[in-house]
Amino acid sequence: MNDRLAILIRYFLEKVPGAGRTRIIKFLYLIDHDARQFLGRPISQLQYIRHKKGPYSYEFDRQLKQMEIAGDVTAEQFAYQGSAGYSYHVAEPLDAEPFAPEEKVILDYVADLVKKSSLNELLDDIVYQTAPMVEAVKQRKPLGQPLNMALVDNIQRIPGLELERMLRSLDNVDKGNVRPLDELFAELSI
Repeated sequence: MNDRLAILIRYFLEKVPGAGRTRIIKFLYLIDHDARQFLGRPISQLQYIRHKKGPYSYEFDRQLKQMEIAGDVTAEQFAYQGSAGYSYHVAEPLDAEPFAPEEKVILDYVADLVKKSSLNELLDDIVYQTAPMVEAVKQRKPLGQPLNMALVDNIQRIPGLELERMLRSLDNVDKGNVRPLDELFAELSI
């Protein structure tokens, strides 16, 4: 069992109780996409493929099934567009969230985005517009082929304004660990 993946799934289901499989996998895809943009690395380590319903990972399937068997999540079946749909809930909340502050910012942002978007908006306006998906469609990659997630590595990373550094700075301000502005200006004029 992939403990990190299980924690990410549980974390999302705590934020969006009753989410279905599509929302869960798109959450995972988007956190990895955004983390690659801002941090230069994914959060989940999943390998995504082009699937008929967008980015997908078979490891996600295995993990969710293991979590159901272990009783970590429960699934409720319902009828959805002529077939079976499922909504998932966590059995118990996480004891602790083992995420770095910069990961937590991305997790919360994406969970909120997924929660407030209709499924069509989530897929058509957000997920399918990401660079790895656009490239896969342009290159007519067959279904089942890996997505080129490295396309977005570090594209939002601005030297000196890295997300990790900004969060540390904000934490220092909150703790009162700051220098007077006139002192900083004096250094600049030297």
